[in-house]
Amino acid sequence: MKARVIRPDELDASLMENWRTLVDGNRLYRSPFYSPEFTCAVASSRNDAFVAVIEDAGRIIGFFPFHNLRGGVAKPIGGPISDYQGPILSGDFDPEPQSLLKECGLAAYDFNHLPRAMKSFDALSYATSRSPLMDLSSGFEQYAAGQTKSWKSSMKAMRRRWRKTEREIGPIRFTFHDASDETYERHKGMKNKLYKKLRVSSGLDTPWVANTLDIIRRTQTPTFAGVMTTMHAGEKLMAAHFGMRSRTVWHWWFSSYDLEMANYGPGITLIYEAARSANERGLNIIDFGRGEAEYKSVFSNDATPLCEGSAECAGTAPGALRACQKALLSAVRPLPLGKYESYPRRGLARLISGMQLPEPNDYEGPQ
Repeated sequence: MKARVIRPDELDASLMENWRTLVDGNRLYRSPFYSPEFTCAVASSRNDAFVAVIEDAGRIIGFFPFHNLRGGVAKPIGGPISDYQGPILSGDFDPEPQSLLKECGLAAYDFNHLPRAMKSFDALSYATSRSPLMDLSSGFEQYAAGQTKSWKSSMKAMRRRWRKTEREIGPIRFTFHDASDETYERHKGMKNKLYKKLRVSSGLDTPWVANTLDIIRRTQTPTFAGVMTTMHAGEKLMAAHFGMRSRTVWHWWFSSYDLEMANYGPGITLIYEAARSANERGLNIIDFGRGEAEYKSVFSNDATPLCEGSAECAGTAPGALRACQKALLSAVRPLPLGKYESYPRRGLARLISGMQLPEPNDYEGPQ
């Protein structure tokens, strides 16, 4: 195995085609986060993005996108906005992560949304989670028929709110993709109000994030596209969602709704309409991303197992620090912490192996 590290803007047409072939040939990489376009969008906004082109006997067998930070510490491409992470590899290739890092000149690689199907990385993890999803591959009607009584009860309530919405505000209108700048800005405004209500910091206006999302929004190809979905009642924008799609997967990413319309349940109605429309656009998966929010439990009928951890090289300072992190987590795991069980892991991740990225020094706006 050999790795040649380049900047994403050095990916020529042949390398891009190789990357897409690997993605199309393995269900593990069906998410749009594994598309080369996602890496290139992030790289257009940051100066620390790289791609390792992995070869064996002169044959390209993988790509490994990452941010190279101080001390040879690598973070997943996109850092905190990335919901699927790790290298894109040929199906018959499973390198030792430490060997891959050494080939790339790295000391450590942190991850928190990496599929457990990547066995060699899963073996280095210290926590697991899942990404709930809707599998619509047999069609929406069959999906609906297979859902639980709880789902059907939720849909009855949704239809009651639908009728109330149309009676009191106006006819509901669903739009799969609205490319207008005005709609996108209104969506961001609603999302930021939701963040403020929840007392959560919004990263949408962070310059590199804003530019990355804008590039994705304007990218429209058969294999990768930004999707700005809306639901109006009359002329009133009630709910919106910005995500992205690959050839077959729609990733549910940044959703918003008008706080004044909360009693009408606009978010649930938007997901319902999105699911009904997915198949006609070639999409058979709606992936909600990691977490156990209520709407995810209502709609999901499958999930992708994920893991969190780090790969590190022995004999390096970052490697020693992460080895200590894992030892501390092993020591506290038997303690009866109850609802505080995740606190040590989350605290150590913020200090050592979290996904936050420093602001790029030379970023001066859209390129």
